[in-house]
Amino acid sequence: MRRFALVAALVAGCGGDEVTPRAACEQFAATYCERLYSCLTDPERTALGLPATEAGCVTQFETDAGCENATADNICDGSEIFHPDKAQTCSDELASQECGEIRDPAFDPDTSIPTCDEVCTL
Repeated sequence: MRRFALVAALVAGCGGDEVTPRAACEQFAATYCERLYSCLTDPERTALGLPATEAGCVTQFETDAGCENATADNICDGSEIFHPDKAQTCSDELASQECGEIRDPAFDPDTSIPTCDEVCTL
């Protein structure tokens, strides 16, 4: 998974404000963890090595992705460019994923939600 998709994207700005890389990263973490903790059982989350709580998941994902220091220059790999509109759409689509999709062992936001793979592009 790309660095962005490991934990990255959704705090929608107010009325047309652009989503910052940090906000996108933090919101993705919150959205992804919400789906994981809503859809998976305690044993399934333990088997995946997730923290005991949803809040712990968000903190872990934000830390692993470096959300606190995320900028347009470092949120993406190499010379890829961050697309805030795609970050917003990625998180919106992640939030709407059915539990059956989230529970699928092959689920990966980058491949399961095409927009998530377009957040950072050349």
